[in-house]
Amino acid sequence: MWATLLTLGVLLGASEEAPQEISAAAVPESAPAVEASVAPVAEPEAPQAELGMSGLAALATDAYADNKLWHVRADGEFHKLVIQDPTPRADMYLLWRMRGDVQVIKGGRAFVSIGLQEKFWAEQNDSAFRLTDTQVGFSYNHALALDGLGVGYFEGKKLELSERARVFLPTSRASANQDLYFSPDLLGRARFEALPGLAATVDLFFRYYVNKYAEQAGQQGGMLNQLVFGPNLNLEYSLYEHPVFGAVGVGADVSSSYFKRYASRDDFESDWSSQTFWYQEYGWD
Repeated sequence: MWATLLTLGVLLGASEEAPQEISAAAVPESAPAVEASVAPVAEPEAPQAELGMSGLAALATDAYADNKLWHVRADGEFHKLVIQDPTPRADMYLLWRMRGDVQVIKGGRAFVSIGLQEKFWAEQNDSAFRLTDTQVGFSYNHALALDGLGVGYFEGKKLELSERARVFLPTSRASANQDLYFSPDLLGRARFEALPGLAATVDLFFRYYVNKYAEQAGQQGGMLNQLVFGPNLNLEYSLYEHPVFGAVGVGADVSSSYFKRYASRDDFESDWSSQTFWYQEYGWD
């Protein structure tokens, strides 16, 4: 699904020492695309990510945060389909997010994040504003020097690694409707800058849903997602980077997500309910 994305951000922070050289390593505010076809618990985001500042827009700002004892970030995203359908306003929305984090160890930060989605269309007597799920977690950024490979091309280059563990708390309407207790999420990322400004990134993610009930309400509700995992490959080119206000660039990515629904106690003829139901989705931007 083609989509346009505009991101603006504001940063505040305090440090114990003068800022050092900006590193490009970053953990995205959001994970790869994991949209379920039946009442997904995931936050209402664009196909590429679990919303928030993503990819290139996060590189300089997260690197800026690595040099700060504490850090607060507020950002906004505008999402719109390039290929429009007969109801374009239903596919447009603004996402506002605020995140605060504090340095726990060198390269490691604890964080909390909350978001608000503003839709351009809503049902009568319904609000156009929706809270997203609250995120609480820990991220760790580090790098692996590649000089030891003995190949001239890799001299002075490094593989930037990021790990993140977080928990989604059910503050969104979708999660509340599905009686979600909480949802742990893990992400591993490796990023390599092949040429100045041109970088390739590989993500592996896993997310588990802990719900009060295994199935949705209603006759055609079906079973809820129990877990989802998969890879994401991203290629990006940075046109301009600023250590405070973010980055401007272009990129493309492909992803594959594998879903497993909760097992049903009964057999059904419906495709949405079964003993062990797996399905796969693809995404690209």
